[in-house]
Amino acid sequence: MRVANQATLQELAERIDQADAVVIGGGSGLSSAAGYDHYHWSPALSEALAPFREQYGFTSPLAGFYYCFSSYGEQWGYYSQYIRFMWEAPTGQPYLDLQALVADKPAFVLTTNVDRQFFRVFPKEQICAFQGDFGYCQCSQPCRDEIWENRELVKELTSRLNGAHLPEEEFDDMLGESTGAAVIFGVTGGVMEAALRTVVDVLTGEDMPRLEYADVRGLEGIKEATVNVNGTDIKVAIVHGTANAAKLLNAIRAGEKTYHFIEVMGCPGGCVTGGGQPIVDARTRYYVDPRAARAAATYSEDESMAIRKSHKNPAVQKLYAEFLGEPNSHIAHELLHTTYVDRSKDT
Repeated sequence: MRVANQATLQELAERIDQADAVVIGGGSGLSSAAGYDHYHWSPALSEALAPFREQYGFTSPLAGFYYCFSSYGEQWGYYSQYIRFMWEAPTGQPYLDLQALVADKPAFVLTTNVDRQFFRVFPKEQICAFQGDFGYCQCSQPCRDEIWENRELVKELTSRLNGAHLPEEEFDDMLGESTGAAVIFGVTGGVMEAALRTVVDVLTGEDMPRLEYADVRGLEGIKEATVNVNGTDIKVAIVHGTANAAKLLNAIRAGEKTYHFIEVMGCPGGCVTGGGQPIVDARTRYYVDPRAARAAATYSEDESMAIRKSHKNPAVQKLYAEFLGEPNSHIAHELLHTTYVDRSKDT
């Protein structure tokens, strides 16, 4: 560690030696002193990111994170090369000097650095990187608390680099192949209709031409329908909005209603008007019912799909053939089903 005044360094060492524990605050200057300046082009980063610097004219390594790339392939080409450098760069001498100064004292690090240098010299349990760390990935939603180390991922990505960008690829099949049945899951009655398209085929053993089930469509709070399959009447109910769900459940408890299959959606109209959807102002609502308009658009999209039955999706068929086995198999039940517990009395 280079310090202008040797006496200052000696005093620092003495105070650390006398301390019961040490709290370290570390910022970007420490990495800059190590030769890893992320705000200017240092020799090490200039060499590692040369193709990107030349193609895009970045004024610094971090400038690439604010650049509007024209494709994800270009963007993640840069990100992956930059992150791989952070994983593989040698431990900077200032960090080694700091470790030697602290020696065996209990220490805790608070840092804004994201380049993994502190993790080379201190246990991760003793580090709070409160601006994150480029060595990990997390869900963008975020849907969970877990984070995942990305070292092998960026190695794989950089191995595919073509100059300064990653080649574009198709989505994985499970994300790229869809059906009309999947589209209508977003509207009240859509899950029921998608299920009926498959159930009727399964029970008859035929590829039935009927695709639309008008009785399960519409915005009534509670809908009922009976579908005759091979002489057997299948009774179904569709409900949206929790107040309507309560009414239906009370009728079932009272023995007034019996169904083979019930669809319940908490959001009025279904997901198309649920949380996260664009808010429609009151003036527009006076002329247009957004639930009906969005449902109509959803059914139109369904009609335009080449495949409109869930069980006809090639990706789904492959998943069952190669992994799940068959519907309601043990592994399918374990992975695709859930259970609910009454917690109304929990404190």
